Amino acid sequence: MDLSLEVVGAFLGISILLFLGGSLLLWLGGNRAEDYLEASSGRSLGIFTKLFAYMVPIANESRDKLQRELVQAGHYGRFAAEDYLAVRNAAVFAWLIFMAVAAVLTIDDGSATQQTYLIAGGIVLAMIWGLPRVILSTTASARVRRIRFGLPDALDMITMTVSAGMPLQRAIKHVSRELHSSHSDLACELTILEGQTSARSLDYALKEFAKRVDEPDVTALSTLIHHAERLGGNVAAAFHEFADSIRESRRQRAEEEGNRTSVKLLFPVIFFLTPPIYVLLLGPALMELRDFSMRETAPGGALNQTAADEAVSAMRGTPSATEPGRN
Repeated sequence: MDLSLEVVGAFLGISILLFLGGSLLLWLGGNRAEDYLEASSGRSLGIFTKLFAYMVPIANESRDKLQRELVQAGHYGRFAAEDYLAVRNAAVFAWLIFMAVAAVLTIDDGSATQQTYLIAGGIVLAMIWGLPRVILSTTASARVRRIRFGLPDALDMITMTVSAGMPLQRAIKHVSRELHSSHSDLACELTILEGQTSARSLDYALKEFAKRVDEPDVTALSTLIHHAERLGGNVAAAFHEFADSIRESRRQRAEEEGNRTSVKLLFPVIFFLTPPIYVLLLGPALMELRDFSMRETAPGGALNQTAADEAVSAMRGTPSATEPGRN
């Protein structure tokens, strides 16, 4: 039995280290502009990355959606999707081996023990398969929110630097350095934006920015700058006006969420505050009713049935049920 515990512990440790180590390597390779501009990234599991990545077939639509979520989460590497799939599939494979070994070692412990191990192993297997995707989606959504929150400040800073006489490309580069400590995600995106602007054009860089972030405000900004450049308008003024419109839309969304919150709070108020109110209002009346019932149903009370029967019998001149009969 000691040997079986050692084997089980070894497989469990290997599977956990494989999963956490691969996740750590994938995380360290994320949110760096160099990975997107240079299209370079390491492989989390080395030569076994492709083997584990394509072990489980995946549809093209699911793979494209996974790639978009990885980019939104800051994982720009060329092989980010393969790294994610390889780490997940390797963790699942390691856990399946662990379950098989545990089932073989506990074959003499009875069917109930094996059934318990299989149920617990199935739950852990489902968590290994689905939990990383949930974490990735949550990370991507949080990062997009942070970029949306810092975008108006970045546009105002770009507007001020361009109005001071700095070229637009240098202004974007300068703002990305200034925002590195306060808005690191947005600074990374601005670095990519500046690199693509120098390589192609601002219109192309903003379209790629909108594709990466997939945020309506960024898409609207790309469309606005495209029309401003096409019609020969002032790009700096367009940045400033769009920053004000983003703040106004943010204020409107906050008011809308506040109105929704007041409606959502109605149900907790009904279910949690109404019972105490009824207790405070009806409690004293119920206590008085209980005291009245106990007092009047006691001997000599108005609601005592025996006293009422005696009174009726006395009025009719007949002995009551409680009095002894006369001879």
